[in-house]
Amino acid sequence: MRIGTWNIQGGRGARGGDWHETPVSVASLEALAEAIAAFDLDVIALQEVNRGQRRCGDTDQCAIIARVLGAREQDANFVPFHVGQADGLHGPPLRFFSASPGYGLALISRLPVISWHALGFPLRLPRVKLSSSGGSFLKRLRVYDTTRSFLAATIRDGEDTWAIGAFHAPADEEIATQHQITATHAMRTLPGTRLLAGDFNVGPEVVCKTLPGTGLVTQATFPNPKPAHCIDHLIADGPVDVHDSGVAEMPFSDHCLVWADISPRRAGS
Repeated sequence: MRIGTWNIQGGRGARGGDWHETPVSVASLEALAEAIAAFDLDVIALQEVNRGQRRCGDTDQCAIIARVLGAREQDANFVPFHVGQADGLHGPPLRFFSASPGYGLALISRLPVISWHALGFPLRLPRVKLSSSGGSFLKRLRVYDTTRSFLAATIRDGEDTWAIGAFHAPADEEIATQHQITATHAMRTLPGTRLLAGDFNVGPEVVCKTLPGTGLVTQATFPNPKPAHCIDHLIADGPVDVHDSGVAEMPFSDHCLVWADISPRRAGS
């Protein structure tokens, strides 16, 4: 199975690229999906995905990308962190699988999905930090929203079953670590070989202290272009064989796309 993860930054064009100054639209999202299609992925986890947001032309980004990738409607899903308008009135979802406008993450599979699962991490007050640069006190003040949800699917690949989790941690190491632990424990209730994919917002040295699994890709993933930090990860919670992997600069987003060719480790291999 070839799996990928990509924080698409709401479909924005990459800095200095052809789409950088172009408003997000159906046409630009189709181009983004074509860029994903070039990697021939079986499954992709996406972060910073919008649905019905004014700032992104009221598009259903998961549905558009899934259509271009050739995934069946039942094999693609979106779960919001917030429902409503991200730049206006919004709040945590009362139901994860609904048609409400929202902002969150998605899983898209070209393999058949057996079941979908979602959970919300415990709500916390936003984290407030003071930047070391930026001028006046108010300009240096940074507020980080830590509201997050988690989406997982069990997927059939021939005789193999996979449990794939789409993950996006807040930009706060303590909370990111707690979310990693919660997501991993939730995944262990699912059958199959387990894999956590997403934007962890921390480096591999932090992830390996928290999760017992194996990081499949260790190259820098952020920013895009010219990545310098590895914060996007594919973590296998169980024995797998990695046949190939990579990190790709993309025409969209401030993150690179991360991918790996993997298979469950067979007895004796």
